[in-house]
Amino acid sequence: MSELAPQAKEYFVDEAGDPTLFGDRGKVLVGTEGCSRFFILGLADVENATQLAADLSTLRAKLLADP
Repeated sequence: MSELAPQAKEYFVDEAGDPTLFGDRGKVLVGTEGCSRFFILGLADVENATQLAADLSTLRAKLLADP
């Protein structure tokens, strides 16, 4: 049985809210006033990042052209 070479993968990660969890000297800010109460993390596992970029550019152009 032959080994398959690992394939490169494209990952794009984004967060919502304020990603600051620690203040000066490492003080935990979670649960304090002004710190985001909710956090999400999104991941897109993309097979063809070049095609995705082209498709998103086309979509942006269409949206900007729509009155």
